[in-house]
Amino acid sequence: MRDSESENLAPVIEEAPPASARPVARVDAAAPLPVVAVVVTFHPRTERLAALVERLLEEVQHVLVVDNGPGLSGVTHGPSGRRLDRRRLGFVALEENRGVATAQNEGIRRARQLDPRFILLMDQDSMPEAGMVGALVEEHRRLQRLGRQVAAVGPRLVDPALPRFSPFVRFQRGWLRKHFCQSADRPCDVGFLLSSGMLLSLEALDAIGPMRDELFIDYVDVEWSLRARASGWELFGLCSAGMRHELGDRRRSLLGRRFPVRSPLRNYYYFRNALWMYRNRRLPLRWKLWDGARVFAQLFVFVALGDERRRRIRLVLRGLGHGLRGRLGRLDGSS
Repeated sequence: MRDSESENLAPVIEEAPPASARPVARVDAAAPLPVVAVVVTFHPRTERLAALVERLLEEVQHVLVVDNGPGLSGVTHGPSGRRLDRRRLGFVALEENRGVATAQNEGIRRARQLDPRFILLMDQDSMPEAGMVGALVEEHRRLQRLGRQVAAVGPRLVDPALPRFSPFVRFQRGWLRKHFCQSADRPCDVGFLLSSGMLLSLEALDAIGPMRDELFIDYVDVEWSLRARASGWELFGLCSAGMRHELGDRRRSLLGRRFPVRSPLRNYYYFRNALWMYRNRRLPLRWKLWDGARVFAQLFVFVALGDERRRRIRLVLRGLGHGLRGRLGRLDGSS
């Protein structure tokens, strides 16, 4: 989504296999599942949001849409023409952009009142494949039966504009390595998960804590994931569960590759939060080295490909300065 956190953290991507070779998520026919989906929005396109809500209501108990704005109207029917079940659909207007982390935390707080077993975080620019939620729930339960302390499970992502799959990233042999799915049914333990598509249990949220509000946007999911791992919890990526997810506002080409490009203001939050994360002594050094090298390269990519170059550079430098000083929260003004 335009306002989703940590999309810049997507690692190098692989070419998607032919449709016939792609894994198909298992569909649990016993719907709805004990899941409340929390969808965070910011100026969403109504027709796309309606399609997402309709897809989610096919599997989950309830959908809560938390809007970082004055509220939504007109989301009453899905693209199929069927009227959306308003008894299982709620809208929360935050009146202003309070950031992804705060919106997720507010959605989680309200979701708890519905007494679900799991909470599914979603962005407005994501679309789960049929059966994705059921596959995530099934895998979460299976891992728990095996005695694993599961913080969250997440799907395999594909950007429909490329189209290429994003590999998972794992801590392996003292370093971070990309994991390209080879087996549709085998989950892998991962270093972090993108928040969109992340299935969490209430037990994990109680133990690990909420998203960090002051990050506002970008690195919110990574910080929570690394905090979970530091507390002894595990995160898993499921190759058999698929989700389409758009990376960035637009794309530009450089040296034969296409890169997602975001607004100058997003670059401020991205580089600010990255430096703040690197200053955190509790986070693993190997992740800082891996991520720092990637962020350093992206600094040149964003400046080279982005528009409003002067403003972009000014906001990047401000973000770096604020990150070094530990100044977080919403940026007042965007100049």
